[in-house]
Amino acid sequence: MAIYADQSYRFTGHHVAYGGRSHTETGGAGTVFVQRPDPADNRTHISHLYIDNGGYQPMKPFMENGVSGDSGRSYVVNSLQFGTLGLESFHFDQVTISGSGHLVFWDETFIMAPVSVTTLHGDRTGLLHVIGQQNGWQHVSLSSSTSPFPVGFRVYERGRFSLPEGW
Repeated sequence: MAIYADQSYRFTGHHVAYGGRSHTETGGAGTVFVQRPDPADNRTHISHLYIDNGGYQPMKPFMENGVSGDSGRSYVVNSLQFGTLGLESFHFDQVTISGSGHLVFWDETFIMAPVSVTTLHGDRTGLLHVIGQQNGWQHVSLSSSTSPFPVGFRVYERGRFSLPEGW
């Protein structure tokens, strides 16, 4: 689910979206993306990605064969469907991973768009996966977080993950 607010955003409730269910494994976490005006400067926007799997976990915590046959995780995908070369980069002001949610940044293009997250939040039950491909390295950088390790991290072959300075 995506919510875009251009002028004001005063919602004070919780954003909730649930993944699919099956007889073998629960689907990826519900994903909510909110882009709203910055209260300090109404001309700029703040983006927040929420990943919450309601406490359900993938059958296997780590991806054994890349994304082939994977389930139980949520993906942010850069694809050629977004244009000739896909998106050049992804930036999220805030990302929250909770309820045993798993988040994967995956790039199907040849440019391997870098991902930057300003602040990472979590309840220490989720996992962030960083995985590259044969055509390039996937780089995810984090500027800060609400605690030293609000989620678990798994960096796979051809993946790079940058933690904040001073950690």
